[in-house]
Amino acid sequence: MDNEYKNLVDGVRRCEQQAQMAFYDRFFRPVYQSAAAVVGNRDEAEEIMQDTLLKIFVRPELLNDDPQAMERILRRIATNAAIDTVRKQKNFYTSINEEQVSEPADEDEPADEQPDIDEIRTGIGRLPVGYRSILSLRLFGDMNFADIAARLQLNPSTVRVQYTRGLSRLRNLLNQTQRI
Repeated sequence: MDNEYKNLVDGVRRCEQQAQMAFYDRFFRPVYQSAAAVVGNRDEAEEIMQDTLLKIFVRPELLNDDPQAMERILRRIATNAAIDTVRKQKNFYTSINEEQVSEPADEDEPADEQPDIDEIRTGIGRLPVGYRSILSLRLFGDMNFADIAARLQLNPSTVRVQYTRGLSRLRNLLNQTQRI
């Protein structure tokens, strides 16, 4: 552990405002990105990010002396909070249970250009909340289907089906965007 980070953690443990601000500056981006990948809403993601960092300031025993481990802990707290937020939304379960699925794009046609990560994130953000949550957790949160199912209180087979359907919709969206 480098001395700078050790001093930062010690300052946060002593509730020093300057250390808390430096801690915030160091970790706000990855925490925000984790929350935004799940909720897809800037305001909600920002609120989750602030709540996550505040949780560390209120409970300094959650601090970790390893900066990489601390980032993983913060990302996990933010992801869990984002999942809880999404599950509370009325339209989450409706989008999971909806039956109509658009036809998959003809995959025999090679795409001229492969979408970049920003296009994929934008496309995921345009999906219904159920698909968006499952795709974000799987693709960006590195969660397996069983973990996603347990966290969202769904059947693992439902998660796999919704992931496949969401991926199909995402491909359609990206193909439409590339044709424009």
